[in-house]
Amino acid sequence: MTGRELYAAALDIAGIRLKSGGIPATADDLSARSVSLINILIAENSFLNGLLDPGAAAPVLISSLDDTVSLDAKLLGSALPYGLCALLMLPDDPDEAALLHNRYVQAIVRIKSELPAKRQDITEVYGRT
Repeated sequence: MTGRELYAAALDIAGIRLKSGGIPATADDLSARSVSLINILIAENSFLNGLLDPGAAAPVLISSLDDTVSLDAKLLGSALPYGLCALLMLPDDPDEAALLHNRYVQAIVRIKSELPAKRQDITEVYGRT
């Protein structure tokens, strides 16, 4: 998924895109901010991405909306659009942004809950008396 596709999904969630699929001229400030906001989300989710796909290369920050966002499809499909939308909406509608951020966090929690657990012995560090 490219940054532009992620940005379009976030605008769809916010109900900002036009019927034609275009982006209104009044949303230019959103596209200008979106690259840095996507990079924040990439950095925030890089550890979880490594847990989802241990063999994957470390995620790379993007420099334009046409760059590919190199995160797992689960993150890109269910969490990041809500995270980006929340960050874009924050200055204009903090209440809506809080609701969207909650959906983002819920998606992250759900993804984490699907990770396999490991059973390990507990090491006694204090000694028995």
